[in-house]
Amino acid sequence: MVWKLELNKIKSKRGLSSVIATISLVLLSVVAVGILAGILVPFINNQLNEGTQCVGLENHFYFEEEFGYNCYRNSDYMYAISVGAQGDDDSNVGGLILAFKSEGESFSVEINDGDAVGSSEGEVRMLGISESNIEIPKRGEVRTFIYNGDKAVEAIDVAPILKSGKSCTPTDSIKMLGEICGDDSAFS
Repeated sequence: MVWKLELNKIKSKRGLSSVIATISLVLLSVVAVGILAGILVPFINNQLNEGTQCVGLENHFYFEEEFGYNCYRNSDYMYAISVGAQGDDDSNVGGLILAFKSEGESFSVEINDGDAVGSSEGEVRMLGISESNIEIPKRGEVRTFIYNGDKAVEAIDVAPILKSGKSCTPTDSIKMLGEICGDDSAFS
């Protein structure tokens, strides 16, 4: 009889052990989910915020061809590039990137609002203005930039740069091969 009593105690302890094991597994699962949620939710939120910054700017900058610029001087590869801005909200736009493409290679020039102008090779200034700071076009405006290059390029892309420093995808492209300016007035 004592032996049966001992056996009943062991069986009852096993039953208690399986309940404790089940509760422990449930608690461990809840803690693991809590830790993963604490790590993943902020990460996903940051990624979503970064991914949506350029939404609405898909067509923000464009090359304005009506004024007859968007050409280059063949003797020294000085480029006149007219860029316009459109859209509803440009409050997050802090600049633009001009990506020059030629024979399987490309290079880009960042132009930020308020940058100092330059007239040396690889630098940018605004048409007719050689002393003031760069002004990127705002909605409804067009600005013509003069870029002092060192070679002919086939095409140029333009893309917005946000005030946060993030660059967006190109919003327009223009072919430049053969677009030689007729006179030097484009570079005054």
